[in-house]
Amino acid sequence: PLMTPVFFVALFVLMSLLLLPTLPLNLLAGFLWGPYWGTFLSVSGATAGAMCAFLFSRYIARDYCRRKFQNPAWSWLQNEIERRGWKTVAFVRVNSVFPSGPLNYYFGITPVPFHTFVWSTALFLIPPAFVVASIGHYLGWSALTGSAKNLIQVIVILSAIVTLTLLVTVILRRWLQ
Repeated sequence: PLMTPVFFVALFVLMSLLLLPTLPLNLLAGFLWGPYWGTFLSVSGATAGAMCAFLFSRYIARDYCRRKFQNPAWSWLQNEIERRGWKTVAFVRVNSVFPSGPLNYYFGITPVPFHTFVWSTALFLIPPAFVVASIGHYLGWSALTGSAKNLIQVIVILSAIVTLTLLVTVILRRWLQ
């Protein structure tokens, strides 16, 4: 039981490095450990995976990554990084539209300092990781209890979480502008 979180974080790192979707792991973390510990473990795994990808692209595969990230979308992101620095990292971490796997490698070829990348990644992954871990927790809880009343409570709670997340995203977007 004590090694399970270690194995989970290691699996998260591996999946991040291989650019595999980690959403199922986030949901599983919420189901197994609840929304708080699930969030902590998901953010730990995602941050560790991001750090490894960042360092790999910065020091080992820099030229290869530069060739792969040549199109207008990446150029736009490069301009935003040069203008806003850590705020760009924060924006793409909070906004789930951006794929975190490729971004981990991309940030390694940008001028963003490693320590800035790490703290902004860890901090701004917390809100979306909490939402997903909460969904995993409440869906698992409803499935195990099999109660319709619980399902209605879950839907209301999830709706509140989604609304809060959208509100935070809008506020953060306006703040970044």
